[in-house]
Amino acid sequence: MRAGLLTKRIQVFKSGISKGRTGAQRTSWENLFGEGKYLHARITYGKQGMKAVNGNFVLTSDITFDIRYHSQITEYNRIYWEGRWYGINAIRRYPERGEMQIDGQLIDE
Repeated sequence: MRAGLLTKRIQVFKSGISKGRTGAQRTSWENLFGEGKYLHARITYGKQGMKAVNGNFVLTSDITFDIRYHSQITEYNRIYWEGRWYGINAIRRYPERGEMQIDGQLIDE
């Protein structure tokens, strides 16, 4: 992969369980590579649209992130880019080329 194509900065987050003051568990998200760390990526947009969920219309947006190879990234992680969260649908790994492609979808919460 040509480094000059990786012009966008993304952050990858992993989930963790934390307990509140009352003992209730909740999901928290922390940066997979350390606080404030980011990866360089090339972004490719897929289809976008609207769909009805429980009587409400929500925005759907598919996107592909091309990044350098990292074995720690899984489908259970989330990507944060330009103020939006993306869930990971699929990962195509190419360790022999030192790269991977992540298919994500906008999380509309």
